[in-house]
Amino acid sequence: MRTPALVFAFSGVLGLLSVALGQTRTNPDDAHARQAAPVHDLSGVWYPGLVGNGNFGQSFPSKEAPPFTAWGEKQFRANKPSSGPREAATTTNDKYLQCDPPGIPRIFFLPRPMEIAYLPGRTLMFFETNNTWREIWTDGRKVPKDADPWWYGHSLGKWEDDYTFAVDTRGFNDRTWLDSFGHPHSDQLHLTERYRRVDHDTLVLTITVDDPKAYTKPWMGEPRTYKLRPTWELEESYCSVDDERRYF
Repeated sequence: MRTPALVFAFSGVLGLLSVALGQTRTNPDDAHARQAAPVHDLSGVWYPGLVGNGNFGQSFPSKEAPPFTAWGEKQFRANKPSSGPREAATTTNDKYLQCDPPGIPRIFFLPRPMEIAYLPGRTLMFFETNNTWREIWTDGRKVPKDADPWWYGHSLGKWEDDYTFAVDTRGFNDRTWLDSFGHPHSDQLHLTERYRRVDHDTLVLTITVDDPKAYTKPWMGEPRTYKLRPTWELEESYCSVDDERRYF
C-alpha cells in the first residue's frame, strides 16, 4: 500500500517542531539514500520522479528537435497525440488509447512504477502499465537475424561497470510511438538503454534512438530519473476497451 499524503504532511509538521525546539534529527530516509548503491543490482520497485515543470515528464525528445528523415517527418505529422504541444483538437489516432501496447521507450514515460528482478541469465522488468513484463537476456546470446518483429523487441543486456547496466534492443514492429507526443519509429529501430544507479535510491535512465528510416542520425532523449520505493507493490492495471471509450 502506498503511503497517504497525510502521513507526509504530518511528518513535515513534526520536523518543524523539532527545529523550533532546537533539536536536530537525522532523517533515516535521507541517510538510506546516501548509501552506496549495491554492485550489479537494480532490483526493486522504481517510481519516476518529477521533472522541472512539476509533471512526470510524459515526453522523450532531447532539447533539440529530433533529426527526422522525410519519411519520419511525414509519419510525425500524421500522428495526432492526445497530449503535448501537438495535442489533437478533435480525434486522436493514438493506438495506445485503444489498448495497443505502448511499447518502449514510451512505457518508461508513463507515470507508473516498474519493478526489476533477476533469474539466471535474465533480467526481468515488470511494468504496472498494462501489467506488462519484459525479458532482457544476459547469457551472452545474440539477437537472431530473422527475429519476429515484437512490440517490445528482443533485448540483450550487460553490465558496463559496477553500477551501469546497458541494454540493446532490436527486432521491433513499427506499430508504436516513441512517446506520448507522437514521435514515430520504424521496424529498423535500435534502442540503447543505460541504467545508472547513482546511489542506493536513485536510478537514471538514458535512451539513444538509432532508426535510419525515421531519423538522419542517432539521438538521445532527456534522462529519466527513478526513485526506489522499497515498500511498494505493483497494482493491477489492465487496459479495458470499455474504460478507454468512456474517456476518448
